[in-house]
Amino acid sequence: METLSKVEITLLAVFLGWFLGQGAELLKSYWKRRVLLKAFYNELGDISDHLNESMSKCESGLINLLKTRQSSVSPHPVVRPIYDNYYKDICTFLSPEQRKIVSQIYGHVTGFNERLSSSGEQKNLDTNFMCMYTDAAWAKESISYLIQYKGSKLLANDLSKIESINKDFQRVWNGYIRG
Repeated sequence: METLSKVEITLLAVFLGWFLGQGAELLKSYWKRRVLLKAFYNELGDISDHLNESMSKCESGLINLLKTRQSSVSPHPVVRPIYDNYYKDICTFLSPEQRKIVSQIYGHVTGFNERLSSSGEQKNLDTNFMCMYTDAAWAKESISYLIQYKGSKLLANDLSKIESINKDFQRVWNGYIRG
């Protein structure tokens, strides 16, 4: 084997260092992506649980409103730290369909939080509770579709599921109206 000159050794060391640096950067990027996506999907699961509890509180609030004309049970706002702080990084890892679903989910969550903040006024409290229930239900079902189908199937295309959700809205509203 031929001995390498100092120039060849230097060039080989620089190339090897560059190659290892690129590999480390690629590994770091992959790890960050994995951690962010896991945190994002965990947050969606937490939001779904919170919305499920909020739907029960909205239903209880409607019942209390019917009995006492005041609501003693009110849900809490949905917090979303991963979405608020890291969505710009996460959205590059999502398909266009997934981004569309995520936008719909967080639109419903934002609507829920806005209605919740305005529910302190006693005016139209029953409508407010029903609208919060509706936003919570749509967001919760959209989350389950995103997690279950990974964005390949849209809730908007599943007419039987939409009909089931609408029947649930009617059940809650009719329970309030009929007392």
